[in-house]
Parts: sequence; structure tokens; C-alpha cells
Amino acid sequence: SVDSYMDRLIGAQVTTPTLYVMGEDDTMCLPKVKEVVAHSGENVRLEIVPNAGHVCNIDNKQYFNRVSLDFLGKY
Repeated sequence: SVDSYMDRLIGAQVTTPTLYVMGEDDTMCLPKVKEVVAHSGENVRLEIVPNAGHVCNIDNKQYFNRVSLDFLGKY
């Protein structure tokens, strides 16, 4: 399940730059992703998309695209 996968990620030290992009109203995944990011080291970032739910790339595509492209442009 997604929960068991996310549980395995908690505390894993990630060396690859990683960006999680989640909608602010995503009650299904956001709480667990916040926990993962808090324990994954400095290479992992969380960007919370305003006015968006679980499908944040559709709900607020301009914001999603901007933060994704900014992240990709750094690497």
C-alpha cells in the first residue's frame, strides 16, 4: 500500500535531489509526505500548492508547473 511505502521512506537519507509537490488540501497524502520530508535530509523538499487537492497538477497547474520547472532548472 502507499502508506507502507511511505513508512519505509521515513528516515531514509536521500542523496538525489527530490521534490514532492502536494496540494494544500490533499488530506490523503500530504500529512505522510510532510513526515517523510521532515526526516529525509537536506536533498528533499516539499512544495505545497495553494488552492489544490490531491490532483494539484490539474487544480493549480500554473503553480505546479512553475515550482517543477524551477526545481528542474537547478539540476
